[in-house]
Amino acid sequence: MNRLRKNSNAVSGNFMETVSPKMIMAAILLIIMAGLWIRVLLRDRSGPAKAAAQSVVPSAAVADPAEKSVRIQPLTLPVVSGRHDRIQTDPFIMDASQWFNDSKQTPATSSKISDVDWKEQKTKADLHRIAQRLVLEAVVKDTDGVPIKACVNGTVLFRGSTIKVQENGELYELKVTEIRATEIKLVWQVFDLTIRMPSSEWLNS
Repeated sequence: MNRLRKNSNAVSGNFMETVSPKMIMAAILLIIMAGLWIRVLLRDRSGPAKAAAQSVVPSAAVADPAEKSVRIQPLTLPVVSGRHDRIQTDPFIMDASQWFNDSKQTPATSSKISDVDWKEQKTKADLHRIAQRLVLEAVVKDTDGVPIKACVNGTVLFRGSTIKVQENGELYELKVTEIRATEIKLVWQVFDLTIRMPSSEWLNS
């Protein structure tokens, strides 16, 4: 028995020495490949039938009467003469006025008018504040009793002379047009101002 064991051990040792690791790896790969092929060959053959059933599903969906009822019909749009059959702005015309239509010019005109109105209102407000600031302190008369000079805020004025007053960032040059016993009249462009002498009641208060 001992001799048989020794002989078998010797044979197995000689066999392991003669077989290289490359041959072992090749044998393992062949076994794995054979297993894969066997799996493919023994695979359930109902797969193609299932694939065919899946391919039939879209045809069944196409045969759905609900989808057949959806139809695309062309719609004829109204054609307005002069709207789409010509170019609104010709790029080859160098006249800049043709690049703007009347609708675009109307807001510009209205904005200019609004600017004029705003300036006029601002001027009226400035002159109103100036009229409140100026005080007619005294009026000088000649020998006939005719007013010839007036003292306004410490400045002596006569008919035709001017007084400069600054208000709201603007310098107004007011011209004396008329001198009376209790008031004088000033003018700036088309606007008139009347400066009256304070009454005794106002001074006493």
